Amino acid sequence: MGLRQRHRRRAPGWVILAAAWLGPATAMAHDSWISRGRYLEYGTVNHCCGDHDCTTWPREDIEVSPEGYRIRSTGEFVPRFKALGSEDSDYWICRKSTGAVRCFFAPGPGA
Repeated sequence: MGLRQRHRRRAPGWVILAAAWLGPATAMAHDSWISRGRYLEYGTVNHCCGDHDCTTWPREDIEVSPEGYRIRSTGEFVPRFKALGSEDSDYWICRKSTGAVRCFFAPGPGA
């Protein structure tokens, strides 16, 4: 085996150290109940994702009706049939890169 072949088989030491150091932090950043639950956007196979594009939303900014949820500050409306159940009793909104709502999580009754 030549010198060139031997170097192709091993990653540089700094790459291994960086992966070991950054790996757990990156995994924790995406380890929310939303990403662990593998929730999907209504009518698609797109995952709602995790904390990097999902955020809690203030209760006082949500107007609940039998038809769905109006986000007062933005004027957006999410039909009730598209809302997903929140696991932590908070409202959550996950957005697409365009800013549109991808997933909306609402707490259950009495939460």
